Amino acid sequence: MNESEPGGPEIQAHQVVPLVERQHALIENLRVRDPQVTTARQLAERLGVSTRTVERDIARLRDAGVPLAVTTGPGGGYRLAARGTVPAAVFTAGEVSALLAALVAVGPFTSATARSAFAKLVDLLAEDRGAPHTR
Repeated sequence: MNESEPGGPEIQAHQVVPLVERQHALIENLRVRDPQVTTARQLAERLGVSTRTVERDIARLRDAGVPLAVTTGPGGGYRLAARGTVPAAVFTAGEVSALLAALVAVGPFTSATARSAFAKLVDLLAEDRGAPHTR
C-alpha cells in the first residue's frame, strides 16, 4: 500500500499505523486544549517527534478536511476548530462497515476513544441491538 501526496513523501505500508496513531494523538491533544492554541514545539514534545513531522501531519490533516485553525506569528499555533459536542449522525450499514474496517486496519484498541468508537459501531451494525457484541 503506497500512498502519495502531491509534493510530499510516499507513505509506506509499515508507516501507516504509526502515522494514524500519531495523527489521532495530535487531534486529541488539540481537542482537549481547545480553544487555546498549541505550538508545533509543544505538540512535537508531547508526541516525541520533530516540529517538521508535526507540520507535515497538520498539513495532511488539513488537506483531508480536518478543521484545524492555524495562527501565525508570536502567540500562534494550532487549534482544532470543531464543535465541543458532536450532533447525532445517521450512517448507512455500508458506512458503518467502512468505518469498522478502517478501525480494524489501524487497531481498534490503540486508545480508549478508538475502543469506544469501535464498540458503538459494532452495536449499530449488530442485528440484535439489545444484546452486547461478542468477540
